[in-house]
Amino acid sequence: PGKIAKTSDLYFSTTGVVKEGDNQVLRYTLKDSLGHQITHEYVLAPHEYMTQFNIQVDGSMELLPENTLNLNWSFTSKPQEKDFSYERSNTTLSYLDNGGYDYKTLAQPGTGDKALMDVTWIGTQQRFFNNTLISKDNKMSANIKWNIPPDSLHQLVNMDMSLQLKLTPGTSVKVPLEWYAGPNDYRILKTYGLHLEEDVHMGTSIYTFVKYLNRWIVIPIFNFFHS
Repeated sequence: PGKIAKTSDLYFSTTGVVKEGDNQVLRYTLKDSLGHQITHEYVLAPHEYMTQFNIQVDGSMELLPENTLNLNWSFTSKPQEKDFSYERSNTTLSYLDNGGYDYKTLAQPGTGDKALMDVTWIGTQQRFFNNTLISKDNKMSANIKWNIPPDSLHQLVNMDMSLQLKLTPGTSVKVPLEWYAGPNDYRILKTYGLHLEEDVHMGTSIYTFVKYLNRWIVIPIFNFFHS
């Protein structure tokens, strides 16, 4: 208590993956001599792209005296298509906050940053794949920095997000998060009811009207023949 620690520098124990019903569950637990405990729990249902990520903090009054959880999410988006330049031009930082859905295209080599408040979800979207962190119960604030490497490194973007979640005071808190890592498929994303389907760009600017034709005519026709 009173000190700052990074969980990435600490050693968690685990019993490995266990089956609970149809779900696969993996827990990592960290305990101290005073009885405080932090548990990272990952739950994956069968045939599912959404992983439940729960953070349980027992002794949160001492471990999180400001009722704030700091979370750092860093990753590198790697190309999945043969046409690297075209894939990069379709890679975006996307998010949903109180102002609704928005995105920023990450196409030009260089660095950038962005600050956000009251975010429900945030992630990167490629043409065919989606990587998104979701916090439905505790809105996040985010400070985002990205680096778009030169083409010779064959990486789309390096992303570093510093996230803060305000928590309800208590001796024990559970922070339910979700992580979607899967296809950027309109039909799948829409089933979650989180506006994730907005990441499937079907027409913008002067072509906005095309978006609604695709959503209400073209996609239902394709779904009908697919079924």
